[in-house]
This record gives sequence, C-alpha cells and structure tokens, in this order.
Amino acid sequence: MSGDAEFAFVAEQLGTEQLVFGTDFGGCDGGTTDHVDDLTNTMNYNAARLLRLDKRAPHLVVGHAQA
Repeated sequence: MSGDAEFAFVAEQLGTEQLVFGTDFGGCDGGTTDHVDDLTNTMNYNAARLLRLDKRAPHLVVGHAQA
C-alpha cells in the first residue's frame, strides 16, 4: 500500500486496532510518507500484542494505553 488515500481507506475500514505493517520484500517502500509516522506507536503496540509480547515482555510495549 503506497499512498495517503489508500492508507486512510484501510485505517477507516479496519480501524487502527487491527493494523500491522509487514512486508515480504527486503527493499525500501518509496510510497510511505508522514501518515506512517503518525501511527508508528499504534502499529508497534499491535505487533507486540500479535506476538504476545504485551504479556511476556510488557517493558517492550511503550507509550500505548493498555486495553
């Protein structure tokens, strides 16, 4: 996904609680812009929950209110 409109659509439809970025490409995504920086904290928290780090290593889950 590369673009503000696409990102906004996905965030609006799915909500940020389920949003995690991933890749199967080892290169650079030239399409990312400021919208990614705005949600970095939320995505880090979501990834930590997905990997269950919020329970096993809560010190790694920084800056997000626990649900």
